[in-house]
Amino acid sequence: MRRLLPAFFVVAALLTRPAVAAVPPPESRTLFFHAETAWAVGTIALSKPLPFRDGKILVFPSQITDLLWAPDGTKPRSLMLVYEVLSDDKDKPYFEQGDQIFAPIQLLSDHAYWKDNLPNTRRHAIAGGRAYAFRGEQALEAREILAAYLKAHDLKGLERWSGQVAAVAAALGSTIQVIREDAVTYLAIYPTLNRDFSDAAVAPIRAFLSSEAATTEKTRLVDALVAAKLSAIPPMLQELAKRDDATGAVAWAGLEKLGQGPSTEQLLVMSRSASPEMQAFAAGVLGSRAATDTVAFDRSSELLTGGSTNAVVSALMDGLVRAGGDKVVTILAAVVERGESGSRKAAQALGQIGGPAAEAALTRILKEKQGEAAQAATVGLGTMKNCKGCTTLLHEQHESHADPAVRNLAGVVLGVPLEHKH
Repeated sequence: MRRLLPAFFVVAALLTRPAVAAVPPPESRTLFFHAETAWAVGTIALSKPLPFRDGKILVFPSQITDLLWAPDGTKPRSLMLVYEVLSDDKDKPYFEQGDQIFAPIQLLSDHAYWKDNLPNTRRHAIAGGRAYAFRGEQALEAREILAAYLKAHDLKGLERWSGQVAAVAAALGSTIQVIREDAVTYLAIYPTLNRDFSDAAVAPIRAFLSSEAATTEKTRLVDALVAAKLSAIPPMLQELAKRDDATGAVAWAGLEKLGQGPSTEQLLVMSRSASPEMQAFAAGVLGSRAATDTVAFDRSSELLTGGSTNAVVSALMDGLVRAGGDKVVTILAAVVERGESGSRKAAQALGQIGGPAAEAALTRILKEKQGEAAQAATVGLGTMKNCKGCTTLLHEQHESHADPAVRNLAGVVLGVPLEHKH
């Protein structure tokens, strides 16, 4: 029994000690990251600025009038806020004397490139840039959101992580765009969402997905929730999937990834929806089933010949590429051969699918056709991976094809220098 005690205490320590989070890349550093790594978070009052480098850098002696949080129980009160004037605020400075700003504050390195130009004292900046400097009503809202997040941050054990996730989920309802977007990013890259997700996060996430937020942001969030395999998500998506709009399409896309997607019969109805987003979703899934489902194959063929929108055609092509197979090659080759606006997309899709059937179809079109059809085939062959005969064929057509535009394009694809004839 004594031999087991050290191991027990090691495990207990790991469960109660906060994990050391990896530093995210700059493009993924959100307001929440900047807050928990800040020198201080609070409201600051800016005094008269000191100009340096011909006014390109302003240094504001400042006071923290309302300290929300600082690490290790410190209580900083004064700072020198450095601001590098951008090209769009030379006539009307973004920061001015008398401003009251709520923001996370970072301590600048002593080795900044402007060190020799500034007073020899500690210098500070808005962590993450001026997008995280909030004024007026937005300052009050941002303070409330970060207060909840930082309160959770200071907890011990697993409660910290679940509390932070819940606080960020609540931030999805913010009226401030940058905070909403950062909340999505935070959850989208969160590494242990399945472990730290709690019931407290369900309602704000449902509200966000039901809102008028951007479809791209909803999709990012749903993808993260689906990847985490959260039990609370399928019922939520099933309810949202009843909507015949962009949100419904996002929900169906999530259910499809969970293996709970619509039947082919449902997809036929969706492909005729009044919602462009629903049409595109249905087209993509129909395309992905075209190799093994006759009904999906037939509807995919119709969508490629019936004047579909670019979004529908692009989604359908993506689905067909995922499906692959000789039947799909037949559909796409017919589009290339018609020489219409979608011919190049279809040829590129064939290039992605690759294989003997796709190579043979594009080769035949290139040799037999002229104009857009032959040009599309040229592009498709030029992008096809592991195609042993493509390079030789394109060299031949560069020299001998009847259509000069095709000869020139083959040369471009091959990287052959253009010859100027006088």
